[in-house]
Amino acid sequence: MKNNIRLYKIIIRYWQIVTINITVFILLSYILLLLVEFYYYKRENTNVNNRGSASPNEIAAEKLGVPYDSRGLRQVIRDYRKKQIIVYPYFHPSIFIKEPIILNNQEYIPLSGISSALTVFCNESGQYPLIKTDKFGFNNSDEAYQYSEGLEMALIGDSFAFGYCVDQSETIASILRQYNSCVSFGSGGGGPLSMLGVIKEYFPILKPRNVYWLYFEGNDLDDLMNEMNNSLLINYLDDEYTQDLISNNVLKDEYLINYATKELEKDAFEGGEKTRNYGSIIVLSRIRTRYSNYRLRKKSLELLPKILLTAKEELNNIGAELIFVYLPQWERYGDIQRTNQYREQVLTIVNNLDLKIIDIHLKFSMYQDALSLFPFNLRNHYTSEAYKIIANVIIDEHKKSATSYKK
Repeated sequence: MKNNIRLYKIIIRYWQIVTINITVFILLSYILLLLVEFYYYKRENTNVNNRGSASPNEIAAEKLGVPYDSRGLRQVIRDYRKKQIIVYPYFHPSIFIKEPIILNNQEYIPLSGISSALTVFCNESGQYPLIKTDKFGFNNSDEAYQYSEGLEMALIGDSFAFGYCVDQSETIASILRQYNSCVSFGSGGGGPLSMLGVIKEYFPILKPRNVYWLYFEGNDLDDLMNEMNNSLLINYLDDEYTQDLISNNVLKDEYLINYATKELEKDAFEGGEKTRNYGSIIVLSRIRTRYSNYRLRKKSLELLPKILLTAKEELNNIGAELIFVYLPQWERYGDIQRTNQYREQVLTIVNNLDLKIIDIHLKFSMYQDALSLFPFNLRNHYTSEAYKIIANVIIDEHKKSATSYKK
């Protein structure tokens, strides 16, 4: 009996020690995770441009003596309208992924902005570019569609294909038009499914001969994470599916004009001071988001080959060739530890599909100061010089082709 009591006490004591050790381990682990979470929080809030404070671009411009328009986007639009010049902000079509627009009681995801509209968008080099969109709402001049013997080149992609933050004459497509016929169908925030959508909506009619898929390593897989849960966009993988966007272009414009008016009234484009959400640190929201995003990026990477193959087959049906253009992010030259980790996997996928690849990173890396290809050497879109370099690389590759339409 005494032995049993003694054994019982030993077990209780042992269990208490184990419980204490487990509790200490959990507590220390949580503290460590809190430190990591706080690091992510600080990094996320570094250089936050609260109202009334200068942006990193503006600070850099002041140091270099470069004139910089410090107005917010809404103020720029309001100042234009005071002069009786009606301009609109550019909307990322991706903002409608969670809440599609409604046309004739049916949901749609637009793949372009307002058509034939004066549009103002991002200021990264000192001034807000003002462009006039084309008949579909893309960033092209009216002359872009005036080709005599077929459309030789078409660009698809996100804001880099669109030509963010530079004058319309400085975009990749504009420079390519000096060489041959070219139209850009880029849309800000667009991911691979949106690009496939552009191919299925517009190219059966326009029939370009060469389609350049401008893949940006910085966020295209992340954009696909958002797109692949949208039934309208995922349906583009079906052979016969389209949203018939060309036929609904006028209705789309009416909706976006009305939407822009309401959003401008809400002061939606400047935003107030960013709220410090310390509660999100306690629940480790950033760590959990990164873990979730890691899993979703894996799914995006698994879906990418199917999207590219569908795009290739769609273009083959109209006699067009798909060329994959790999665009590097700022981090590849300015913060290598935060560089996208999927470069080799993406390029392997493209190689396995037997697609031509134009790797712009190989060109940028030849420059001693590759950061100079980004405004103020900061994490921005490309400079006009970088867009020119990309266009010239595409031209050089195109000249190697055996045949092409005349301009």
